[in-house]
This record gives sequence, structure tokens and C-alpha cells, in this order.
Amino acid sequence: MTWAHEGATTADDDLDQLTFEDEEQPSEVGDEDTSNSEIESGREDSGESGEKKTRRARRGVDRGLVRRVAAKVVEVTEADGSDVSVLAGLLGTSEDPVEVTVGIMTAGRANLAPLAEVENFAVMDATERAIGVMTMDRPKRNDLWKTLQALGVVDGNIPRADANAALELSKVEIPDIALSQIERVRDLAKKS
Repeated sequence: MTWAHEGATTADDDLDQLTFEDEEQPSEVGDEDTSNSEIESGREDSGESGEKKTRRARRGVDRGLVRRVAAKVVEVTEADGSDVSVLAGLLGTSEDPVEVTVGIMTAGRANLAPLAEVENFAVMDATERAIGVMTMDRPKRNDLWKTLQALGVVDGNIPRADANAALELSKVEIPDIALSQIERVRDLAKKS
């Protein structure tokens, strides 16, 4: 199952921004020649204002990042399949552990917003739920339904009419097991 809520970014959206650190990059200061000792010290002279500017030496792939990504792939591989399914849906990826990991490492906080909506919904009574649903825009309401569906709380499609959707969602009882799964999914979604 692959779905991502409105306003969320997918892993593919952010892949364009990744660069390899061992690629030669142009100087941030200009076309001036910079000696190796200045690069190694992390400083170079701009020549114009006399101020020292920091510059990160590009010397290869960050080993710490590689370790975190590898550990996350292992964690996703060993995680409960239903937790991975829910997370993949939120991130807009397939359930493949590598794809889910890429999604985790590149996604923003907005991707997990439907989990918080479900938690908020769990503490509301039926009237508050109905009012809450009526005040939601359609994409947010659909995201809530899809998340509840992925958690096994609701079946089928959300009613198209706003009043019917509010009525259906006001009847929803969110069991403790679904709230426990939300916590597991949130822990799995951590980048570290």
C-alpha cells in the first residue's frame, strides 16, 4: 500500500538534493586558489574583507550517516510487517525496507502528522469527533481515514459527503492496540 498525505514529501522528491561528498565541488568563495593547508584547517581567506570563512573539506562519504542508514535498514527489516506497512503508507513508499529507510531519512515531520490526528481523535468523544471532522479540509480528513484504515480501525472508503464522513468518523472507537502501534511506527520513523 502506497499513499502519502497532502503536503507530505516523498523520498523521491528529496533524492534530487543528495550529493556525494567525494565529488569535486566549486569553491564557495570564488575562483581563487585555496591551498591544502587552508582546506584542512577548515578556513580560507576571502581576500576581500580579510575575514576568515569556514569551508568544509569534502573528503568522502560520512561514515556515521552510512552506519545510521544501515542500522535503520536492519531495524525496518526486523520490524513488524503491519508497522512497516503503516509507515510506508505515510511516507508514500513501497514496503521494501530500503525504500522505507530512504523515506525515513528524507521525510519531514509533516509525513507523520496523521498519527497525531489519530491520537487526538482517540481522546475525543463522539460529538467532538463529528465537529472536528466537519472542520477538517477534505485532504486532511482523507489522510485521517487512510491512517485509521492502515491501523485496521476502519474498512472501506470514506463517505464522500462531509456530513456522512463526520458521522462515520464520530462512531470510530480507537483501541489501545492501535495507539500502541502508532507509538511503534513513530519509533520506527526516527532517523537515528
